[in-house]
Amino acid sequence: GPADHNYVKIYEEKFARYRDRNVAILEIGYGEGKSANMWKDYFSNAIIAILDKNDISNKHDNVIIVKGDQGNRADLKRFVGSVDGTDIAIIIDDGSHKYKDQQVSLFYLFQHLMSGGIYCIEDLDCLKANKRSEKYSTRHLIQSIIDHTSMTTPWIGKDDKKHILSLVGKCDIVERLAVLERK
Repeated sequence: GPADHNYVKIYEEKFARYRDRNVAILEIGYGEGKSANMWKDYFSNAIIAILDKNDISNKHDNVIIVKGDQGNRADLKRFVGSVDGTDIAIIIDDGSHKYKDQQVSLFYLFQHLMSGGIYCIEDLDCLKANKRSEKYSTRHLIQSIIDHTSMTTPWIGKDDKKHILSLVGKCDIVERLAVLERK
């Protein structure tokens, strides 16, 4: 989660404008629930929704837990639907760290961000979760978005690649964190 890395400083800078707004914050990956508590405290007026593949008993008020697989578009659709039409300001992927899951989630969820919304992918280089060649890495994919070069990924179709390029405003990689902002 964010507190375990140097992400908190970056998040404070990027997320401050949404702190008191009535928006939705989506996170993939529950872990031990530390970030759920952190988001609930930081975003006092937001709806917090978390997608996790495990059964999580919801011990948090104002936190929606959705059981599902981040590599499954039907589960991602249910995840987006769980916030009931509230503008989605921030999505954080701290899920499986598998390239396929990160990329399927990014390409499905990014379009649901509000204008100016922020999409973060944590732990870009988690090699133990990935068996495939580095050429399919999410870091490589994000770098190709930054550089406007051809995206190499077996999991995303040509139309989806064009679509995301039309939506991405700013895009950066800071150490092991990708931060994409929607136009």
